[in-house]
Amino acid sequence: MLKRLQLSDWLMGGILLALIFIGLNTYKDYGISWDEEVSRRNGLISLKYVLSFFSIFPDTQANLSQYSDLFSYKDRDYPVLFEIILAITEQIYRFDSPKEVFEFRHLATYICWLTGVFFIYLTARKIFYRNIYILFSVLFYILQPRLYGEAYYNDKDIVFMSFFAISTWACVNLINNPTHRTAAIAGICAALAINVRIMAVVIPFLLIFQLAAIGLLSRKFFNHTKLSLTFLATCAAITYILWPYLWLHPIDHFSEAFSNMAHFRWNGAYKFNGVQIPAAETPEIYGPVWILITTPLVIVSFALLGGGLTSYEATRSFLKSTLRTENFINLFLLSVPLSSLLAVAILHSILYDGWRQLYFVYPSIALLSGIGFFYVDQFLSQNAMARGAVRAVVAFSFLLLCHWMYVAHPLQNVFFNSLTKAETRPNNWEIDYWGLANKLALKHILSIDDSRSIKVGTGSATPAPRSALMLPQTERNRLDFQKDACDATYIINSFRAVFDVKIDQYAQSYRLIWQKTIGDMPVIRIYQRNEDVDAPCPFR
Repeated sequence: MLKRLQLSDWLMGGILLALIFIGLNTYKDYGISWDEEVSRRNGLISLKYVLSFFSIFPDTQANLSQYSDLFSYKDRDYPVLFEIILAITEQIYRFDSPKEVFEFRHLATYICWLTGVFFIYLTARKIFYRNIYILFSVLFYILQPRLYGEAYYNDKDIVFMSFFAISTWACVNLINNPTHRTAAIAGICAALAINVRIMAVVIPFLLIFQLAAIGLLSRKFFNHTKLSLTFLATCAAITYILWPYLWLHPIDHFSEAFSNMAHFRWNGAYKFNGVQIPAAETPEIYGPVWILITTPLVIVSFALLGGGLTSYEATRSFLKSTLRTENFINLFLLSVPLSSLLAVAILHSILYDGWRQLYFVYPSIALLSGIGFFYVDQFLSQNAMARGAVRAVVAFSFLLLCHWMYVAHPLQNVFFNSLTKAETRPNNWEIDYWGLANKLALKHILSIDDSRSIKVGTGSATPAPRSALMLPQTERNRLDFQKDACDATYIINSFRAVFDVKIDQYAQSYRLIWQKTIGDMPVIRIYQRNEDVDAPCPFR
């Protein structure tokens, strides 16, 4: 007999159906980010390497021959589980245009994000006993505008976050029910996450520590040691099998990949609180600050409260020698963001483009927010009016976030909370560092200029030509991108760099004809050259 469904199950079903409907109707609206072409190439090159071991699919092998060999490729050490799956699908369907390729990738990335949502729900069910806490935890996860927007095109960080959410569920399941079966499942899930991004090695470290602590306090150390071995053996085996780069020299190549992750090979610069900072000089507060200013305050507040009270309850229980399973689960969730931020600071890891390299900590943050809300709600259990007021405020904040995400579509990725001022953000922070708004700008230029050839340049370091791949072929053919911006009729500026200041200095040469704003924050601008004015070009 089927287990009777809880109210939370029905509500979650409704949420997933709504998200599926929204996704199917909006996934074509997004532009192409910086990394999508590179990620796609990683998958195709790895697939070429895998197929080289077999005398099968000659047409596919011939089609992949145009790509580099794996061991001569600069990004050879990237884990590629998700990208190989997409590469195989692409070879099966043989899409007719780049537009179809990247629309498919956007849909696949969104489906992966949805899978993460479902596993957050499963994890919340193991933590909470009431529907409202389960539901609010899921909504804390969904209603992070930046992460929702990137759920369509960020095939690295969002995909990794989703696999980390799956692994979080498996680890919580193991802590709650320590058996060799749950240990093996956790090992598989951790391996899947590692095969998306090697940073997931944090999972084995944290989980083994948790199992050792539980074993010592419960006087079952030997038993939990065996569980740890089951987990590690499963994790190591699956990681090796699913990562082609490890097949020949697993230890050396894994070490290389980990070293490159810890000290990523990017030597660019970014804006941080109004200062242009080289990536090699990333300050220790970079990650925490970006998390703080780009996460809705309602989520930040409850997460901090949940983390603080988790630490307090665990300490109090430890002093009384009464640590319960729920304490270990909550501590595991808390340890993910704390240990990750600490590791970044110790290793002096290079971060850029906001906190996207740290998105994987967000499942824990969302669940800690649910825990924080739980503590507040329980504290007010004897005051029905105050309890109802808090619930109403949180629910209303959800509605406001939904409205903002609707209005900002498809640029939810530029969300900042009220800790920063809208009018100062373009000069102080990276806004649309992905260059997603370029698609909107290109569509506007095409709508106002019917020329057969339109000269377009960029006044900031954003990939406008990539976004053109999401346009129909006939429109794409009309765009003539200029390597030298001084030769362009239209200049697109998306605040990736500070060229807009120079344009303002040469107002006689260029005039602002269009800008996209979200709230009071400008996201992207189009300038048109004044052909009748002979003035110096601001880009030289």
